[in-house]
Amino acid sequence: MGKHSAIQAYQRAKNAGGVPPDADATVTTLAILFHRCRRKVSKHSHTLNEHSDVELFVVLYLWLTQQLATLTTVDDIPDLMKISGSQPCQPHCLRNMRDGGVSWCEFALAYQHNAETVYVWQPMPALFNGLFQPFLASISYDTPWLTRVQKQALLKKIQKKWKTPRPFSTWPRVRKDKLFHYFTTMIQVDPILSTSAKSVLLTTRQLHHQSAKAYQRENSDQLRFKIFHAHNAYLARLAHVARAHHWRHCFDCTISGKGASLIQEPARLPPYLFAEQGRISQFFIDTHNGNRQKLIDDPLWIGSARGLDTNDVSLFFKRIHDYIEHHAPGKRCTLKALKADYNLRTYQLALLFIVLTGVRPTHAISLETRRCFGGHATVRDKGRLRPLWLCDYLQQKITDYQTVQQRLIRRLSTPLVSPMLWYLIDDNNQVTYLNAKKLRRFMRVFWPESSTIAVPYQLRHFFAQCALSSTQPQLATHHIDRLMGHSQYGEHLGSDHLFSASLARIRAYLNTLPIYLHLQ
Repeated sequence: MGKHSAIQAYQRAKNAGGVPPDADATVTTLAILFHRCRRKVSKHSHTLNEHSDVELFVVLYLWLTQQLATLTTVDDIPDLMKISGSQPCQPHCLRNMRDGGVSWCEFALAYQHNAETVYVWQPMPALFNGLFQPFLASISYDTPWLTRVQKQALLKKIQKKWKTPRPFSTWPRVRKDKLFHYFTTMIQVDPILSTSAKSVLLTTRQLHHQSAKAYQRENSDQLRFKIFHAHNAYLARLAHVARAHHWRHCFDCTISGKGASLIQEPARLPPYLFAEQGRISQFFIDTHNGNRQKLIDDPLWIGSARGLDTNDVSLFFKRIHDYIEHHAPGKRCTLKALKADYNLRTYQLALLFIVLTGVRPTHAISLETRRCFGGHATVRDKGRLRPLWLCDYLQQKITDYQTVQQRLIRRLSTPLVSPMLWYLIDDNNQVTYLNAKKLRRFMRVFWPESSTIAVPYQLRHFFAQCALSSTQPQLATHHIDRLMGHSQYGEHLGSDHLFSASLARIRAYLNTLPIYLHLQ
């Protein structure tokens, strides 16, 4: 493999659908981490740090929140604290939330909302909850878990070279930095986790397609649900290996003199974690006027602010269709009437092209005849060619349009020459191309009066949101990236390929869009 091919393969490996870290080798290094951080419990101990493996809990929290790999000084280790359910969510804080007779641990997770950092409660993964929930129940509120001296000792343990203990010497293991990046790598290669959720968990540099998050819109309740199940899946694959090796004792820890294990499944979940399909609400305890009520917080909306309502989009295209059908010229119509009908159909086809393919409404907003191959085409986008797939409905509309186009050409005295499939005809019977400005004017005429006027580019946002919310079929993250034309080095046309099963799923989704929009 050449240098460029190796770089391309490395870039693709970081995208959704890449290969996850080796579970067997990761479990071995995780067992070594437990071995280094567990403390020997004294019968006469009276402090928080002596009663429990507090260092281990701090390390697990930093591992889950992807801070373990960035520790360089003592100040990088936060002061973790337990707070009550009546207090607002704060950075580096945890709490226990009780619902349906079951307590569950939650930790503060940062969201970027309207250029501000807002903290939202995120439920612990099920395997972590078996450790953190009883630990939080045993400690005091608003008390830092570690002193500065204890942080220095912990930092030394993490940074010092790890020797493989004798019981693990015959098992494969990964370097400790690979373990520290385990959650980051799993999030990057996860094909199911949405880009919006990844943007919450990863930094901008860690996101594979940095602009993709701007096209999708989800609220914090939906993201909380997706992140919770993603964390569970990442830990479950490690726990499965640990159980197969009969390594339960390697993942034991001590909580107030009692034993607990990381790989022990919880007995049951609290109702709020599965009460609503696809979302987990955030609760807070209202203690005003001496009453104690558990209320639901309003979710935050993350991502695109340019989305469109499905009913508005459907009504918009219905209005265009009805107007064209009502004003359709007869067989003996004038040339002027025929041109007006043809130009209307050109605008209609261009808008359908955007909403059914997600293409950027720039340049001619059309397809080059030589780059259209029936069910698929290529379009020049940001200086590169990228593939497009045309649904059956759009192919039929192009065929119908070409029939009207040929009828007009036969009536004109001068031939029309254009490399594009569709185009406008001006008053001088000359070819003129579409642009976003012309489409914006056209949209103002037919867009529903009850809603804010939309622009053509918002149809691209609408296409991305439809792809995100599709369930039959459900699209993976890399499917949406391909449809939107988001790519990195090594994923461009000519250096990558699409398996037939993935292509079939993409085509199946595209064919559901006309039905979803009730297109005539």
